Amino acid sequence: MAGVGSLRQLSKSPCRRRVINVDSLGVSQTLSIQYTNTGTNAWSYNITLPASATGGTGNPTTVSSGTLTFNSSGALTSPSGSVTGINITGLSDGAASMNLTWNLADASGNPTLSQQDSASATTATNQNGYGVGTLTGYSVLQNGTIEGQFSNNQTLALGQVAVAGFANVQGMTQSSNGDFQSTVASGAAVVGQAGVGGLGTITGGAVEASNVDLSTEFSNMIVAQQGYEANAKVLTAFDQVSQATIQLVS
Repeated sequence: MAGVGSLRQLSKSPCRRRVINVDSLGVSQTLSIQYTNTGTNAWSYNITLPASATGGTGNPTTVSSGTLTFNSSGALTSPSGSVTGINITGLSDGAASMNLTWNLADASGNPTLSQQDSASATTATNQNGYGVGTLTGYSVLQNGTIEGQFSNNQTLALGQVAVAGFANVQGMTQSSNGDFQSTVASGAAVVGQAGVGGLGTITGGAVEASNVDLSTEFSNMIVAQQGYEANAKVLTAFDQVSQATIQLVS
């Protein structure tokens, strides 16, 4: 878990902040962090969990405590980096024990907790757990990975589509339904990951262009057209004969 905030210098009242973490069953567990000023540039912290979360009653359970030290510029000097060993066991929902780390520095190593002459405040908190989610959609990446999107704003690789390459694509033979098969001339299929080893990439959500035999289709179209013209001439001749017959009778 991590957070960004500031504590008011020489504050006489404890500052309390909540951080929500998600256990192995997807249940949110609310931790409370209380900061208490103990002197110039010195604070203590106490992290608690509601007693009901572990099946108890009464006062919250303390899961971690310690001290914070700031320099004359209000920057955190101790502890540096992170606080480890925040262990939560015996959760009443049956989830696995939680072993948390409280990150007190950003990716560049700069402290995210400071001391200033202003009201204590927390500007951001985050944690890397997530609740239960259902599949809401999916997409196919260029390397063939099928990535699922879930209702809890998480993504997960569901599988991967392989592609095949041939030494001589022109040597393949066309079968029914626009399919192609390997031959001795094309060589055996080399199956692998899209975009690796000279294999092509995959475009998700795209429709394949037509791969029919154009010469065959044109021939079929010409035959159909000639058949239509022949039938039309038969109907025309029949109509002319009918008209002539009617005129003779009348």
